[in-house]
Amino acid sequence: HGRDLTVVFGVLLVVLAMVMAKPLGFPLPWFVSLPLWFGLPLGGAAILAGSGALELLGLTRLNLRGVAVAAGGSLAMLAGLALTSTRAPALDIAALWDSAIRPAFGEELIFRGLAFGVLFWRVKWSFKAAMLTTGLLFGAFHIPGAIFAGNLDEVWGTALITGAGGCWYAWLYMRWNRSVWVPITAHLT
Repeated sequence: HGRDLTVVFGVLLVVLAMVMAKPLGFPLPWFVSLPLWFGLPLGGAAILAGSGALELLGLTRLNLRGVAVAAGGSLAMLAGLALTSTRAPALDIAALWDSAIRPAFGEELIFRGLAFGVLFWRVKWSFKAAMLTTGLLFGAFHIPGAIFAGNLDEVWGTALITGAGGCWYAWLYMRWNRSVWVPITAHLT
């Protein structure tokens, strides 16, 4: 299990360095960050599971009912926001990529597919231990963004909310038969 944990936490450290790069004045261009966000979990899973990498990440289990439930719940929230918002959002593809698409796919592959999947399925931690650990790491992962954005009053709230979200996404992953597509959909919408 030592190799499994080394790979998972190695991937998480590289991701943390990537997250810290932008606020420290070293933003990674998309042609560097894109392969890292998706290559790290795929590479880590390939090291651990070989040809079973996609299975380990939960990518081979498309659960359409779970995806529909996740999208429906999230879209209801977005509809409420649209009905109560006084601003019309502008469509900015770069901002959409950076704030929605990349986090949904990248973070879910890393935290639910790789980290939770390895801790629960390969290292044999209990569901609660794997869920809470990856939830805490997910919350901690979002702290630098709040700090560097100058939202010092919101740091712990950000960590708690995103940590709880990470636990929720782990539950969705398990509830819908290890399909990472369900938390990706919930995170995206």
